[in-house]
Amino acid sequence: MEPCRWGDERVRSQWGDQRVQIIHGDVVLPSKVMVRKRNELKNEDTAVGEFTITVIDNYAFKNCKKLTSITLPNTVNEVKKNAFDGCSNLTTINLPSTLSGLDLSFASGCENLEAVNKGKGVQCGLYSVDGLLCDNGEVVFCPLGYSSSITIPAGVTAIGEGVFKGHGRLLSVTVPQGVTIKKGAFMDCANLRDVTLCEGVKAIGEDAFSGCTALEHISIPGSVERLETQAFKGCLSLQQATFNPGIKIVGTRAFADCGSLREAALPKGLTDVFNEAFANCFALERLTFAEGVRYIGSDAFSFCSALREISFPSTMEYINTKAFMGCTALEKVEFNPQIKEIERYAFFGCSSLTTANVPKQAKIYDETFLNCNNLSR
Repeated sequence: MEPCRWGDERVRSQWGDQRVQIIHGDVVLPSKVMVRKRNELKNEDTAVGEFTITVIDNYAFKNCKKLTSITLPNTVNEVKKNAFDGCSNLTTINLPSTLSGLDLSFASGCENLEAVNKGKGVQCGLYSVDGLLCDNGEVVFCPLGYSSSITIPAGVTAIGEGVFKGHGRLLSVTVPQGVTIKKGAFMDCANLRDVTLCEGVKAIGEDAFSGCTALEHISIPGSVERLETQAFKGCLSLQQATFNPGIKIVGTRAFADCGSLREAALPKGLTDVFNEAFANCFALERLTFAEGVRYIGSDAFSFCSALREISFPSTMEYINTKAFMGCTALEKVEFNPQIKEIERYAFFGCSSLTTANVPKQAKIYDETFLNCNNLSR
């Protein structure tokens, strides 16, 4: 019995051009199909043969808008890209445990898909947990119509790159201990408002929550030692970020363009604030550094135009170029005696600055306080 692809010409010849209307409701796909070829001259069908379905081809069910659920037979070993593209009313896909290959774009445009189910199989590491697809403990696929409130299931160790990216329905998420959040995992989830990161979360990757414009509060657990590049960039509604002791590095642009952020209390043990980490946080009024901070990168707090006062701890050694450029409300800066160097343009354009007790041994430049016209040191 010859294998065939569901979606190839032999199968289409059976279903004809109206197959989109024929395939509807809850479908259990057969493992075998009898394919017939139409002879228009004789006005009759001729049997070509019986075929076993082994592959669901590219765009095989494209725009089957009446399809609500589908169960694939155990003979299917591969589902190709965009296989269910545009099946806008499809809510459930049941994959066989024997499946050995799955293109993760298989359900593109399935806006109401709530769950993909698959048992563990020998040939493929993919399996489902609560309707999410996982591979070796990592979530690799989330249906577009998945629940608006998500608690990452027990046993999951990682949330894969871009898995929840752009999920417009997602309102809240809880991430338990032991989980690594990878690059872009929740990027551009525009309605995500509540995020709970439990103590024990291992890492927050690059762009993990960037562009989550509805997010208002976040608490970073101490188990996360480093916030990666742009982790919360562009979270326009973010008002409060709590940093628990344990975090050591705030990465490049980690909170850049968070225009509603009002307070940043950097905890004991944090050593480095990288370039542009809090750039353009226009509402930032209160900034505190605990002992341990030693380095502030270029543009780290540039254009934090509501910031009024800063006091640096004894561990602070180096402030990079343009670190506080354009902080136009800044009036007073308290430097510690151990500070070694304050780079060029570090406080450029801080037009309200009147007091800065720079130690004599600290290296500064003519441009360090350029355009600070009210400063008397």
